[in-house]
Amino acid sequence: MNPTFGSEIIEIFPRIITAEVERTIAPTQPGRVKFQASHWPARFYQSSHQKTVSPGESVLVIGRAGIDLLVMPVNVMFSDRIDKLTAASSERQKKLFLGFTEKLGTVLSNLISYE
Repeated sequence: MNPTFGSEIIEIFPRIITAEVERTIAPTQPGRVKFQASHWPARFYQSSHQKTVSPGESVLVIGRAGIDLLVMPVNVMFSDRIDKLTAASSERQKKLFLGFTEKLGTVLSNLISYE
């Protein structure tokens, strides 16, 4: 059974694929992405994301609601770890962790979109 968003049925895709942002996506503002050679309206899967994603950046496509693709910023899977680390670590550890998560996000993005 698929989850719903209000009265909208959400389809979660079996695998995550990246898309390129064409029009800025913000927490309260849908945008547009290029996904599998087509152009689609897109919005964040969770509006609680505090990041704005600009044209040229990659997002993770996790599903759809109607004709809107549901996306997440590439680095969102690490944000809770960064918050915890920021509260309790040295500056050097924070920089190392942030550098690592950026590189890992890039690698995952490349692996996911490689077909």
